[in-house]
Amino acid sequence: MKILLTSAATALAAASLAPAQIRLSHLTTVDLDPTSVATNPEYIGSNPGAIAWNGIDLLVAGYNNDSPNNPPATIGIVRIGNALTMPSFGAAFGQISTPGFRGYSGLDTDGSNLVAAYDDGGTNAQGIALYDASDNLVWSKTARGGSGVGFDPGIPGGSAQGRGVAWTTFGSGRRALQDGATGNDIWTTSTGMIVDAGVGFFWRDMDFDDQTGDIWLREGNNVVRGVRNGDNSLSSRLLVVDGVEADFVNVQNLAVARQSTGGVVFYNDRASNQSPQAFEDVIRAVRIDGTPEPIAYVGFQIPPSTNINGAFDFSYDAATGTLAILDFANRDCHIFQVDIPPYYDYGQGCQSSTGSTPELTLGGSGAAGTTLTYTIDGAPANATGFVVFGALQGQMPIGNGCAILVDPLLDVFLGPLFLSNTGSGRTTLALPGGTTGARLTQQGAIIDLGLPGPLQIVTTEGVQLVIQ
Repeated sequence: MKILLTSAATALAAASLAPAQIRLSHLTTVDLDPTSVATNPEYIGSNPGAIAWNGIDLLVAGYNNDSPNNPPATIGIVRIGNALTMPSFGAAFGQISTPGFRGYSGLDTDGSNLVAAYDDGGTNAQGIALYDASDNLVWSKTARGGSGVGFDPGIPGGSAQGRGVAWTTFGSGRRALQDGATGNDIWTTSTGMIVDAGVGFFWRDMDFDDQTGDIWLREGNNVVRGVRNGDNSLSSRLLVVDGVEADFVNVQNLAVARQSTGGVVFYNDRASNQSPQAFEDVIRAVRIDGTPEPIAYVGFQIPPSTNINGAFDFSYDAATGTLAILDFANRDCHIFQVDIPPYYDYGQGCQSSTGSTPELTLGGSGAAGTTLTYTIDGAPANATGFVVFGALQGQMPIGNGCAILVDPLLDVFLGPLFLSNTGSGRTTLALPGGTTGARLTQQGAIIDLGLPGPLQIVTTEGVQLVIQ
């Protein structure tokens, strides 16, 4: 029997990059119905269309969801103070007379200033606008702001030429950039960095990874990532999520969430504007490396699908680690604490001789010097199991539809683990000190004598870990 103790530091130092898994704990829901009452000072339009969240104040922009055949209606933006504890609605600002099925497409905040993208079907003097902390208009840019807006942090170590207010527009393959203080052009839709990933030009939203400067965009229900290598350049443009094409469906949004344990991108899969749609199907997440990740909701009652049409917006506040999710149709904004543990599942387990597929679950903080818990469930009764380790994700078939998912298969393992008559078992691993930042892949392997030979092994999914 070999135990991963003395060999752990070597194995961890050799392993590869890994993001993490997601849990959303419900903090509060802000009822936005008052913003749809025309006689209220906080009126912003028939529906809330976009949000920005700074951990204290929630800013909400409106949308005219009435028929274009009816007269235009005034929409605007409202600041809701102390949204987590005692929401206080301010008076609407940024008010514009807007035709039906048009409105604000995006908001973003740097903590105090607010930028807004507005679309009335053509170019508008307030297409891109910046407001100060007192909700006063500082500058505006004539544009069609139908494709969202965001504060571009630039590349780490880059110049001011890479930082400002970023936006794009339908038909453009580039990111434009305005000076945040003056609104003057830094880069235009003719000179800005190329974001075209070869999938189309129906841009709907954008956000930035503050750690790397990478740009993330929505296009026709797809999710696109641009990997930053300069103030005004990308080294690559990647189609991260190839969604069901929906070029003419709006309110397709996303938000990047970065924590010390990893990064994820939240987005809404909106291929249709019809109801009903299931909240838990529409709201999705993908890790920075492109791996889809299920979302676990804690203390949250999932809204019924009856009145959900897939229209959501997202805003993440890094200082508090909280995410706001706007529900357009129900006029609600849900705020969650985001937890990204330092480990995540990848690949798939295989079916045992009893028809079940065993699973490997990790528990613990994943910090150097602490203890991890490994649990195997769903294996054959009274079997013997092991946890095997690698440095990378792999795919080495071993027969019976099973595969070793760690690469290379290191000469260290935990076990034997004697499983119960329910096919479950648990063991622990003390993570060595001094291994913060190291990465490791691991997988459960169980001896299954009911499988045909020669290798009677059934395997779990893989789990990748970054030590904190």
